[in-house]
Formats: sequence, C-alpha cells, structure tokens
Amino acid sequence: MVVAGLAGTALTSMAIRADQRETAETVMDQRTAAALAAVRTEAGRYRALLEATAAGLALDDRLSWDDFDAATAPLAAAGLSGATSVAYVVPARTADIAAVQRRWRERGATGLVLQPAPARGEHYFSIFTRPLGGTSASPDGLDAGASPEAAEALEGSRSSGQPSVSDAYGDGQGFSFVFAAPLWTRASRPEFRGWLVAGLRGPDFLSGLPAAAGLNAELLPTGRPLPGRPGLERRGTVEVADRQWTLITRAASGGRTGLPLTVLIGGCVLTLTVAGLVHALATARRRAVRTVRRQAALLSERAELEELTRHAPPDDRVRDPSRAVAD
Repeated sequence: MVVAGLAGTALTSMAIRADQRETAETVMDQRTAAALAAVRTEAGRYRALLEATAAGLALDDRLSWDDFDAATAPLAAAGLSGATSVAYVVPARTADIAAVQRRWRERGATGLVLQPAPARGEHYFSIFTRPLGGTSASPDGLDAGASPEAAEALEGSRSSGQPSVSDAYGDGQGFSFVFAAPLWTRASRPEFRGWLVAGLRGPDFLSGLPAAAGLNAELLPTGRPLPGRPGLERRGTVEVADRQWTLITRAASGGRTGLPLTVLIGGCVLTLTVAGLVHALATARRRAVRTVRRQAALLSERAELEELTRHAPPDDRVRDPSRAVAD
C-alpha cells in the first residue's frame, strides 16, 4: 500500500508539473506575440511622428529655436516611452565650424559652443535639443559623430532620404538606439538641411508598453550574439525603419510554481500517516485475538479442573480450586 500511495503521489505531482509547463508555454506564446505587436506599433508611431516633424522643419528656410520649439512640442506631449530627447542636428566640415556656430547663435541657439569629435572630416552637431520623458536636457553643440552607431544612422538616412535607426549601443544598463529623419527640401533641386534625431533607451521603451508589462524582456539588435539563459524563452524579430530588432522574452521560473512539490510532500506524508494507522490497527487486532485466546485457554483449564474436583472422592477434594491449581 505504501509503494502504491507513493507512486500515485509522484505521478500526480509529475502530471501537475507537466500541465503547468504546457499552460506556461501557451501563455508565453500569447504574451510574446502581444509584446511584438506592441513594439511594432510603437516603433511605427515613433517613425511617423519623427518623419512628419522633420518634413515640417525642412520647409523652414530660416529655422530658429522658436520654430523648433513649436514644431517639437507635440513630441513632448505624445508620451513616447523610452524617448530621451529630440534634437536638430546639422553637418559641418571642420573648416566651417566657426561659421556654423555663428549662424546658429544668430538664430536663437544662445551660447552655442560646437564641440567637434577628433579625427573626423565631417561633424554632426546638435543645435537645438528638447528633452523628453522627464529626462534632463543634454548640452547643445555635441558631435554625434563621436558615436559610430549614430554616425552610421545619420549618413544612411541622408543617402536614402528615409528615416534610419542606429545599431544599438550600451552602457551596461541596457541598449539604446537613435532614430534619425533627414530634412530635405521639396524643391526641384532638393537641399539637405540636417536631421531630426531622437534617442531611445530599450529597457524604458519596453517598460512603457502595457503588453510587455511584467515580462522579463530585452530588445536587442538582430545580427549580434544574443544571450541565452535557462528557463522559458521566446524570440521574435521586429522591422524598425531600415533595421531589425530582436525581442527576447523570458520566464525565469520556466512556468513552475511550488504546487507540484507541495502535492508531492503532502501526498507522501498522508500516505505514510495512513500506512501507520493501518499498521497500528492491524497489530492491535492481532494482540486482541491473542489475549482472547489466552483468556479462553485459562477459562477452559479452570472449567476442566472444577469438573475433576466435583467428581473426585470426598477426601481428595479441595475447597479452593485456585489453590489446587497453584499446588
């Protein structure tokens, strides 16, 4: 009985664990699909807003801080999760830095100091910057060319005439990306006037999406080695402008809870307790049977002795049969 009880408990615990795993797999598939759809939608919204704003700024022949401030105000109110800032960036050759700095100071970039990155023939300076998402403002005049990832995205968007997303760069706190939308005029001979650039932090971007809430998720660039960890995991790719991102979602516990172990321990305890009670009852019955048999034997012997005493001659009788037995 003990073996049967323990085997039944183990099988029940294994069945519960398998059912939990299957349920977790299904839920993980559904939540990952929802998170992928949310990333696609939000990334598309980023691109559309940035592209529309850039198109409007490209029409301004004498763009000033007031113009930039008015054009980017809707971006600040759009609730772009993970966005850190949006900036107007212009190219400049090393020999033209002084003239570019003077021109943009005259257009409202008060106190602008351009800070060129070394060993570059062309620089990409931020002229006007608006912080987003409650972050602190970065100083104007920084050279985006100092970041190879940002420089590649800027050059690519200028060549294609389409928005571009940088490769990811990280600082140990999660990957960040740069969106860049080029500003080309719509004249018969289009003139390039710079870029509208938005920064995005991957972890903050994901945490701001309701569909990804509660998921252990990472957003990484497709093509580079991706970390593998034990546990329930799903991966999916997302097209963002001219690049692909990989969304990794994980459930560190593998969909497990303590229920199977609780059932296993509880079932074993119950089985052993019942087995102990059955054993106690069985041994008590045997003891009772032995006691009854002993008493019956004693009574039988006493009855025989009394019978012999009644039929014995008078002189051989004893008054107390128990004393006779004792003798």
